[in-house]
Amino acid sequence: MALPVPQIVSVDATQRAFEVKDDLGVPVRNPWPTVEKYLCDKTTGKFLGALAFQEVDYDSLDTSLREVAALVNARMNNPKVLVQPRGSYASRTALRGHVDLDLDLVFPDDFQIEFAGAAPDAAPIVRTISQVLGSQDLFGANPGNGHDPSGNLVITKDGLRLVMIYVWGRLVSDHYRLPNTFTAVPLAVPPAYSIAVDPHLRPAMTIIATKTLATLTRSISAQITDNAKYNPLDVDFFIKVLTKRLGGEEVLVGVDKDGPLGVRQYQTTTFIPSGKEWLGSNPLSPVDRTALLALKGWKNSFAEDPTIAPFTIRDPGAPNGSRAGQKTDIKLKSHHFLSAINALHEVLPTDPLYVPTHSSLPFSLVRVMDVMLKVLTFLQHAYQPAQRFNIVYYHDWDASIPVNNPKAVYPFPQVSCGVHETLYKQVATSIVEYDAIIKSKVIPTFAARLRKALDDLARQNPSFKPDTYTFEEE
Repeated sequence: MALPVPQIVSVDATQRAFEVKDDLGVPVRNPWPTVEKYLCDKTTGKFLGALAFQEVDYDSLDTSLREVAALVNARMNNPKVLVQPRGSYASRTALRGHVDLDLDLVFPDDFQIEFAGAAPDAAPIVRTISQVLGSQDLFGANPGNGHDPSGNLVITKDGLRLVMIYVWGRLVSDHYRLPNTFTAVPLAVPPAYSIAVDPHLRPAMTIIATKTLATLTRSISAQITDNAKYNPLDVDFFIKVLTKRLGGEEVLVGVDKDGPLGVRQYQTTTFIPSGKEWLGSNPLSPVDRTALLALKGWKNSFAEDPTIAPFTIRDPGAPNGSRAGQKTDIKLKSHHFLSAINALHEVLPTDPLYVPTHSSLPFSLVRVMDVMLKVLTFLQHAYQPAQRFNIVYYHDWDASIPVNNPKAVYPFPQVSCGVHETLYKQVATSIVEYDAIIKSKVIPTFAARLRKALDDLARQNPSFKPDTYTFEEE
């Protein structure tokens, strides 16, 4: 006699999460206080369903990613150029609202870039991408290889702009060459300069630039207008170069605006491969990913959060230099959550904020709350360190500083920065945003609520510890 086959019953947690309805009885998105209650009460199905309802449609983004990869392979005439997703799309932590694609274009360091010759029928001038990015004498007798004496790839602002213009030209047209008027440094791109889009090239993809070629800075900003779900779909292309240091070590080099030198100040960022993955590309565990999604959902709730008490912030643009803070002033950076999680993976296991990359424990909302609390604690340490070291210059110190735009100066050299210092610098650059985060006390207030939920569990079970599994049942 055959044994009965056990049935696996699938439960749609998203449907069970819809407890809030509009006047017509139609389910609507759960407000954050409701989602937070699901979390603290360990109502797993409803909590995960509420998060799932806020997520973007990745299938539609994946379709555009495949089309972009096909476009790059066809237009660059070099299959070694790779398309690598990054940011919240890559970590699968994107929420509804602003949906975009951040993509790295990874070039081999010998990728060739063509400049038009001096005459219409002259042969093109060919340089490698490394030379264009870093050479100090690009069209001289000895342009070099674009690396400094230590073997590090140099990336100049003008070199990066030239590469971005060339890449955009190759994406939208056939046989594009940089005009010979772009051979002078400093680079002067006419405000009206544009590249005609060839609609007959295959594969066809409707993609348009959202910035003029004269104003490109660190990425190629564009929109995909034939995405069925998100039209238009914002996309940013970042240039990365795969090269080698002296000694043969393979590295990936790019430019980052959010480094310790400050917002809109550029630094070259080197990514070192770790095992089979590039540093920073490790996938998140279910616990870490859920924690990150929850933190983003909380961050997006400030405008409607009744628990935020009135606060005052400094504002150089206000008549008296200060004003009442608004909830819309509170702007936490989403990527700081990911930076914190990655940093907590790297600390010693004896560190009280350690978050393991891998664990033998199964998924638990207790562990999710524990990770969220550790991330918030880490960010609080970064944003409000015990030893303050921000230095602000005003116009009366230096005539070159505008009256309403004080300049924050970082006391440490770039090479000595840790994650704490980097995150602090990124926040402290804007006095208004910094004060809004600190004076509103949104981080310690939310952390206190999570800590209370864990403390309540500990009182119910004296042997309870957040880093051990606690069975959850609705």
